[in-house]
Amino acid sequence: MIRTSRNLAIIVVFLGVVGIVIGAVFIGLGVARNNELKEAMRVEHVTLGIEHAETKGQVIDSLEEAQKAGDTVREHLTPVSPAFSP
Repeated sequence: MIRTSRNLAIIVVFLGVVGIVIGAVFIGLGVARNNELKEAMRVEHVTLGIEHAETKGQVIDSLEEAQKAGDTVREHLTPVSPAFSP
């Protein structure tokens, strides 16, 4: 019985360490992807270019700004053609 519980404890600790390592890998991948997107938008000089926006002409360099620009484009396309709306 003691041997079984010891083996079970070792397995649980091993699985915990594996879970922590996998979490760290996912966090690293997320950071790398964010940096890749920011650099790509900087290189391409992607701007908002929306006339009545306070940030007109500002280069998009974050995921939040890209999401805002995408939402604005989606909002403007919906009245023009409902087929473009998600």
